[in-house]
Amino acid sequence: MPSGQTIAGLLMFPLMILAYVRLARREEEELERQFGEFGKAYLAYRERTPAFLPFFRRPSSVRSGRCKKWKSGTGLL
Repeated sequence: MPSGQTIAGLLMFPLMILAYVRLARREEEELERQFGEFGKAYLAYRERTPAFLPFFRRPSSVRSGRCKKWKSGTGLL
């Protein structure tokens, strides 16, 4: 039988993830406003880099739009 702390932790986990995602989006918007001179470079970086696990890069074919074979294999096309 799980303890009360375990149940509370399991219930809080999705709420913490939601709060973190909202905070990250708000910070991104603020940084875009604050450092507008880097706008195009930042938008290009953001387009090719995953938000929460940036060290997992997308394949170059996905970044360049040449991924029809990959998409069709996953059922996304």
